Amino acid sequence: MLRRRYYQEYFPVDLMVRWLSYSFQRNKQLFERRELSFTLDNEIYVRYQSFESAEDLRKNLVQKLPVKIDIGAVYNYPPCSQSLVTLFAPLERELVFDIDLTDYEDVAITKSEDEVDLCDNNWYLIAAAVELLDRTLREDFGFQHILWVYSGRRGVHGWICDERARKLSDECRDSIVEYLTVRLPSCLREISVNGENSSSSLSPDDTIRQWNILGDPFLKRSFEYLYPLFLKYVVQNPQFFSDGNHFKKYLSLIPFHYASQIEQLIESSSIDVNLWERIEEILKEPKKNSYYGLVVCLVFHYLYPRLDANVSRHMNHLLKSPFCLHPKTQRVCVPFSVNDVWTFQPSQDAPQVSDENLQLGDKFVVAKQRMETFIENFERIQKLENINTNEQKLLQRHDFI
Repeated sequence: MLRRRYYQEYFPVDLMVRWLSYSFQRNKQLFERRELSFTLDNEIYVRYQSFESAEDLRKNLVQKLPVKIDIGAVYNYPPCSQSLVTLFAPLERELVFDIDLTDYEDVAITKSEDEVDLCDNNWYLIAAAVELLDRTLREDFGFQHILWVYSGRRGVHGWICDERARKLSDECRDSIVEYLTVRLPSCLREISVNGENSSSSLSPDDTIRQWNILGDPFLKRSFEYLYPLFLKYVVQNPQFFSDGNHFKKYLSLIPFHYASQIEQLIESSSIDVNLWERIEEILKEPKKNSYYGLVVCLVFHYLYPRLDANVSRHMNHLLKSPFCLHPKTQRVCVPFSVNDVWTFQPSQDAPQVSDENLQLGDKFVVAKQRMETFIENFERIQKLENINTNEQKLLQRHDFI
């Protein structure tokens, strides 16, 4: 069976235990109190498992052959003994984010029946979300240790591993999600979900005109990052203008005077950046009732990160483990660097296992090296922080003397 061989020969158990121990001194207790959940054949879910060592985990993987592995929180007791204790509660877990193309179906311009192929063709949606989210988490919250992992099918998972992030309460996690949430005018979402026909009865919406980002530094910065990507990946795709499921259906949100001019322009022009510039000129007419807000809304609507908020809000939420196999595609959930997000290609960079081929090759080796580099950087900084803390204590003692 391919899963048995994969767990015996490829799954990097030692690397995973080293990561989840979170210490250059190897905090064994931290790993022992971590929940690992297995999904077995026939959708049998086995929760609240914990293991004493890498060898213990390896033995159970080979014996139980899970279809999927999920990682949960670190608890006050080993999860395997949760039924024997009175108070069983999570103490820490990474701040995690889940970005999935399923949530982008209304703006994914290129369609495909094959889900990994769909992910390849619309990867720019994921890449823009990852890069913006990574930048925001570092610059606005000061997090340093962010691990990005391809989900094996249609999305990515982000693991924020700083100790400060792992200790966040559910309330603090919810506050971060709220900070990252952009609420666009409801009429935009209504048209996007219901489609062009149902939107034709809507009248022009003033909330589009009034919606602006200039007063919010975070939104302004996000727009400045996303707008060039919107020009490159959305506007230059001919289907954005020709397909009735995209730009045309949003024209009902602005006055007929503007909409008819734009429709005539699209029909009479070749589709390129110049066409978009001329559309912007119409929407930017120097009047107080300018509808340039539609452009701003569309940039956020197409490219701003769409997060599964429930995954991030709760400390005890499970998330698929790096290096496990996706149950449907049999692709490895490989880590990647944010610096490589624009060149990452799921069909090429995430190895797929099968009964005929379990030679995972160079791509798998590269993924393991990325994970090892991430852990080494974490441990290096932790050592420096530990040295600085000890030096500070010595200085304080000296000052007291």
